[in-house]
Amino acid sequence: MTLVLLTYYYLPYSGLVHFLKSGNKRVEKFGEIKRAADLQEHKLRHYRQLQNLLSEKDRAQFIEDWNPEEFYLAMQEVKQKRANLLPEVARELDFQPFIKNSAFKYDTSMVIPEDLESSSTLRMKLPTCPLSFDPYFLRRVHACLLSVARPEDIFDVEHIQSVDSTDTLFTRIQNFKEREICQNCGTKCYLYCADCGGLRMPKASQVLPSRINLEHFNILIVLHWQEKVSKSTGVAAAVMALEGQVKIVNWPRSEREWAHDYLEYKDKMAKQVDVVLDEINCESDYLLFPGVGSVDAASVDWSTVPLDMAVKSSDEASLQAPSMPRKRRLIVIESSWATGKTVYNDLLLGLNAKYGPEMASKLKCISLSNIVGQYWRFQAVGHSAVSTIEAIYHAAMVAKNCSREMTAEQASVPSKSVQCSDANNVSEAKTSESTVSCDEPYDALLILFRLQRNRILTDLRSKDRGLPRAMRVSGSGIGDWAIVLNSYGMSLKGQVDD
Repeated sequence: MTLVLLTYYYLPYSGLVHFLKSGNKRVEKFGEIKRAADLQEHKLRHYRQLQNLLSEKDRAQFIEDWNPEEFYLAMQEVKQKRANLLPEVARELDFQPFIKNSAFKYDTSMVIPEDLESSSTLRMKLPTCPLSFDPYFLRRVHACLLSVARPEDIFDVEHIQSVDSTDTLFTRIQNFKEREICQNCGTKCYLYCADCGGLRMPKASQVLPSRINLEHFNILIVLHWQEKVSKSTGVAAAVMALEGQVKIVNWPRSEREWAHDYLEYKDKMAKQVDVVLDEINCESDYLLFPGVGSVDAASVDWSTVPLDMAVKSSDEASLQAPSMPRKRRLIVIESSWATGKTVYNDLLLGLNAKYGPEMASKLKCISLSNIVGQYWRFQAVGHSAVSTIEAIYHAAMVAKNCSREMTAEQASVPSKSVQCSDANNVSEAKTSESTVSCDEPYDALLILFRLQRNRILTDLRSKDRGLPRAMRVSGSGIGDWAIVLNSYGMSLKGQVDD
């Protein structure tokens, strides 16, 4: 009996290099192998490992083409370039041959740092990239990046920073650096306490604009269990709007996610879900989500709610007398774009179970059109996928414009009740504009959003980390696809330069 030992070799593809890099990182993280103390030894380990995975012929060619320094740089390039592609195109990159760019000249005097994530300085020093790619694949990359790039001038960094620097209200808030102790929970906070529903700090109240009145709707923010309220943008609405107009409720993990210990958490979850469902009035509330049968926000009725469709919320009931018509309520899901649909589906299931299909079907979904988000987080959902506070701002502007159009139409019809209502609206608008240092009162909703964006841009540039991927879809540092695409005449118009 003869024992035959079969050895399987891999083809030298970019995917093999990527998974070798990722695999080493995982086993080092869990302590299965120790990370080399010396960076040079760390590079040699990867270099030798790949050789052992190749056939004799491919191994000889690999040693001829690459030295450990060049290979380490190319391995980093594969990792970063892959991260800047959509999943379907990233899988195509895995099947690209790992071929050296003949035009690449490695400068031995150049110190290559261990972390090449997004160093724009290093990218400017490299005349070309170590790897060579197939032109047909590069066309796919070009089309992929164009599909996720925002329109031109959306992320004009110079213009954004110029506008912020000339805005006296923004500059006043930006220059305020003091952190204060929240009187409710004892947490040290900057400007406001997110855990206490956007409660303003005493000294910060002196620099923040006066609270604005959301004239056409109140807001219910449904916070996904994975989201931290301190990092959500929607809490800015609670900071800027009148107290009581914005309420934040927590949405628990779904039954599917509790499956491993469902019996233990079933009762707790049901109580948390009921807290959210009890806040919703299917007849009068609007859910701001592009769900099934959603309509444009400009086509719905933003007028006050009739008495027979009164909102059930005790908070809102305390704000308005029982005999007065009440405002609409806008339900906003605070989650990532990926988990937002899960919350939406679970919310509908809960409403069906609690109120029945007929009543649940009356909850109207609305969506926003003709808008482009300025959120710095990358997403491939579409231009209309915006941050929570941007969605609230645009909905408020749509409701305001619809109300103006309705008022203009009704002005031609003599009616005492309409004239009285119009007079009240005008007086409220004047009051808001006189207390907020903004051309448009609702612009105050975006003050904190702009402040965070300015802080992130300043921090990234000070650390030479390039720009967020949403602003520069080709990536930064050695993972920048623009270097390769430009050499083939494929430009990415509208993207921001580092």
